[in-house]
Amino acid sequence: MKRFLILAGTVALVICGVLGFRWKGNSSASPIVPQLSKVEIESRLASLQRHPLYDPVNGRVIFPADDFFIQDNPVYGAYIEAQIAVCARKKFGADLKVEYPRNRPLIDSAWNNYGPWTYEIAKEFGFTHPNSGEGRIRPPDPPIMSYSEEVRHRIDVECDESIYESINLPGYPAEFIEVVSSGDVSKDPRAIEVNEELSVCIREKGLSPSSHGNWGLLDNSTVKTYNDEQAELAVQVVECKEKVNFTQRIAELQAEQQVRIIEKYAPEIFAVKAYEEDLMRRAEEYIRDHQSIFISPPQRGSTTS
Repeated sequence: MKRFLILAGTVALVICGVLGFRWKGNSSASPIVPQLSKVEIESRLASLQRHPLYDPVNGRVIFPADDFFIQDNPVYGAYIEAQIAVCARKKFGADLKVEYPRNRPLIDSAWNNYGPWTYEIAKEFGFTHPNSGEGRIRPPDPPIMSYSEEVRHRIDVECDESIYESINLPGYPAEFIEVVSSGDVSKDPRAIEVNEELSVCIREKGLSPSSHGNWGLLDNSTVKTYNDEQAELAVQVVECKEKVNFTQRIAELQAEQQVRIIEKYAPEIFAVKAYEEDLMRRAEEYIRDHQSIFISPPQRGSTTS
């Protein structure tokens, strides 16, 4: 998830970082998480999403674990950004604006673990990730910032860094984080079978599957650069993925893996989730109370997850 703050009036875009990591504050005191009853835990387990959901229009696959980790929620990200903008306005008179998370393109969240899995994304982005800035349609270059280096540095230190350092979220079990982060099912015999079927199809097209163990990629594909040749290759790989139902079969295995670990650590995981839910309510209230910080109201048809 990318963070965007815009300096109003001068239309200067401030790229403040990429939130692909788990935030960790410097506070020594651990937050107090609620202790859930056995009934509440069982209720949450019963309502848990257990299979992937598919959004082929945006190339997204929504997994069971996607309902956790508030750090990856764009609404919570906007809440933090809004605090930074308020701080910059109060301390330095900088009229920073925040982009509504509901207005950000869903395609930025496309599932790309094994390369593209839809024709549209293959054509537009080849093997690159849609949020990489590559692709047939590239985002415009950010305008040059028009305020001084000193002011920008002070905002970074006194607003941005101080707010992020104050964040102190409760942690999920390490094994849960590892399973979700890696999504590795490559040792599962069922996954190996799926990849072998994909490789056969790729070879039948006269192409060479990745010899480095990168499933869904080719020896001559690149995840860093887009061009017409890469797009054509990506389309051929998508054809094979559809033929063997690659994405759905692999995603089901990953979801199964996630559900298994959620069940194993259910009391701890759902306790942290309950804490995050309360924090999300506060974040949404803060956003409602600071509408002037945001560029425009939410757009219909977009989402926050």
